[in-house]
Amino acid sequence: MPSKLIILSAVFLVAPWGQTAKASEEWLIGEWQGYIQRVPDPTGITAEWAGADLKFIGARGSVTNGQVQITNAANRTAILKREGDAKLVGTFSIPGSQPLQMSLIKALATNKFDGAWKGEAEGNGCWTGYYDLTVNNGGISGSVNFNEPRGSIPHTSHVTGEIWLDGSAVIVLAADNSTSRTSYFHATATEATIVGTDPSATTKGCSYKIALKRR
Repeated sequence: MPSKLIILSAVFLVAPWGQTAKASEEWLIGEWQGYIQRVPDPTGITAEWAGADLKFIGARGSVTNGQVQITNAANRTAILKREGDAKLVGTFSIPGSQPLQMSLIKALATNKFDGAWKGEAEGNGCWTGYYDLTVNNGGISGSVNFNEPRGSIPHTSHVTGEIWLDGSAVIVLAADNSTSRTSYFHATATEATIVGTDPSATTKGCSYKIALKRR
């Protein structure tokens, strides 16, 4: 799984380049979702992931022997190779920066991971976390509550993220208050489980093994 991700929240809406698509290009028409692996980080930002909103509506493009090249008005170019009917892999280039690895999967009306998920985060001597999540068209929302055995102060974090159709996922925790947890981590999803490791931000902090199941 990529160690550094840019989440594509608006992704690609690909339409025919002319008035009518050729029969050989019909597989491309639609919405594609995925991720960019940025190594090295061209911005110098220390955070390992950042939101992105990349729209190629009305972009210039071409399709040749299963290779797609798309360039938008800002001269940002994606060069992608077809792998079957539902996957594109290649590079995304910004002028003046090194090409970034890119992978897209064709979006479906519903994602196979959609539904309700629940489970625990077991820490290394830290409070246990209890996840309650919903996945809708691949988007993750919900919360995690870390129970303090002898306390009454809530330790709740809002949870967001995304699961792609290949099972790759990123999960982001945003603290409700100063006693809650803020972090992000990568996970792997099957149709039955979501598992991952939420690492410690410091050598003395808590790290967690996450195991979620469908409700």
